[in-house]
Amino acid sequence: MKLDADLYSPRSIPMESAQSFAQRLLPQLGWGKSDSDEVVLDVGCGPGGTTKNLILPLFSSSSRIFAVDAMPDMIALAKKHNSTPQIEYSVANFEDWSVLERWKNQITKLVSILCFHWLKDQQKAFHNVYPLLRKGGEAAFFFALRSTFHASVLEMQNSTRWSHLFNANTISALLRH
Repeated sequence: MKLDADLYSPRSIPMESAQSFAQRLLPQLGWGKSDSDEVVLDVGCGPGGTTKNLILPLFSSSSRIFAVDAMPDMIALAKKHNSTPQIEYSVANFEDWSVLERWKNQITKLVSILCFHWLKDQQKAFHNVYPLLRKGGEAAFFFALRSTFHASVLEMQNSTRWSHLFNANTISALLRH
């Protein structure tokens, strides 16, 4: 997928359903109700707006949040526009255990909002979740189970007939809606 990270609004909040997931569902699961120090991993953090504005407020000021994305440009934007002392942004492909291994048995809460449906090897990514969790750790995911829209955009982008109509602006605009 060719996405231009600069086209993402550095202060953007995702669609209403993702906001509801973070602000309503996660607290219903008990996230954010503990004063204990949590070690949180946000998978697919993009430019960091969701991490800073939706996930960070759920946890105590002494909690630590690691936020990862496979795209270096997204992490650069996150560091530039959504940096706080509690959040550490890193480039990491969640399908590659070798880059995740440093968090083995450390994570108390793992969250992924609108990321897993983009992964090529979802089975491998889900397999990587459990070894990261500390005993009693929890994971919560928000992703599209099926979407012909995304597959269609990708197919057209890679088609010689249609690819000339798709630049980074067009693709980013389509995928945001």
